Amino acid sequence: MMVHQFHIILILVLIPFVENTHFRGGTITWRPLNTTPSGATVQMQIRQRYSWNRASVFCNDTYIASLTQIGDNTSVSCVSGTCSTWNSNLIYTKTYCTDYSINGSVSSGEIYYIRTVSLNIAFSIAFASGNWFASLVVGANGLWSVINRINTIVRPDGYLNNSPVATTLPVIYKAINTQHVHVVQIWAWPRVTEFHFFIL
Repeated sequence: MMVHQFHIILILVLIPFVENTHFRGGTITWRPLNTTPSGATVQMQIRQRYSWNRASVFCNDTYIASLTQIGDNTSVSCVSGTCSTWNSNLIYTKTYCTDYSINGSVSSGEIYYIRTVSLNIAFSIAFASGNWFASLVVGANGLWSVINRINTIVRPDGYLNNSPVATTLPVIYKAINTQHVHVVQIWAWPRVTEFHFFIL
């Protein structure tokens, strides 16, 4: 009996470590379903995309075809601003597997939610945890956050803004002690913008 109790306790102690160290990054974006709303609320489409270490969070063609969900099932919380509307109807971070890389050992997924949000407010939502990549030269085992600011304040022209959308690889390996330039194209209606990140 004592042996079984020891094994159960050991497994429970290891779960937080395993669940947090396999995260490989992600994005949260949003867009209003009606960019010229009337009334007091607007429906928002919230898109989440996250990537994971494939050795810990598996994905293959069968997972994709069967719409299998992967990753953590953590709530995306409001961390600042007018949080009352958001906290009464949370979204979660488990996504549908969409793609994977065997060589890169990455599984990725997306999920979309529709939420009704009050007009003329702003707030920030976040998926946050700890134990970032253990093998990093700088920032190993550190805290991380994926945060987005939702702003439903109607512009003077009567339109609502959209969240900027960027397409980039979830993990980019760079040599240390060498300057690199990483170009990320960001689409934000009505134009495409390029951001140049200098990585040292």
